[in-house]
Amino acid sequence: MVVRGLRRVAVAVAVAAALSACGDDSGGTDSSTEDATESGGTESATEGATSSASEPTAGASAGDDVPDNEYCAPAAEWDASWAALEQEVIELVNAERASGANCGGTQMPATSPLKADPALRCAARVHTKDMVDNDYFDHTNLQGEGPGPRIEKAGYSWSTYGENIAAGNATAEATVQQWMESPGHCSNIMNPDFEDIGVGYQPGGAFSHTWTQVFGRTF
Repeated sequence: MVVRGLRRVAVAVAVAAALSACGDDSGGTDSSTEDATESGGTESATEGATSSASEPTAGASAGDDVPDNEYCAPAAEWDASWAALEQEVIELVNAERASGANCGGTQMPATSPLKADPALRCAARVHTKDMVDNDYFDHTNLQGEGPGPRIEKAGYSWSTYGENIAAGNATAEATVQQWMESPGHCSNIMNPDFEDIGVGYQPGGAFSHTWTQVFGRTF
């Protein structure tokens, strides 16, 4: 974890236990690790009210699948079976939040449910699709963009955000269990500061199944 000024960023990336591990890497305002004994990845950040995050884009109102903007276009036509798995992840996450959890020895109390947000759904889907199409697994895309800039491009004006990624499991239940068994990922799921969530799933990629969940709260 690296702390600088008002922004705090913590990143942990990992893949399914049966898969090979990659090495550690850190730099800039992010620190990242990859560990084959866990699965998924986490990133979280907070920023003060002086943030220059973008304003919500038209089309991001409740009930829309994703915002009607250029960045979200790749996520607009989505397979119904993938979308059903995404919704199942949200339901499982909210069940965990309602029950409370122990995240690596830290007891996290029950907290309020997250609501699905079209812009965060866009950000999660676009990142998942990008990882599958370009055969990588990381919070930072090949253009060097982390979750914050991607969430802003999707039209979400964030005051805080978090991101989990996972690979290797085909079901929502197994993937949420992967995240819950990893302290950093579990902490993102249980974080009471988050109010919104978006999930992106697509089959394919280096580990056959690729998942992203993005959490946030607006100003």
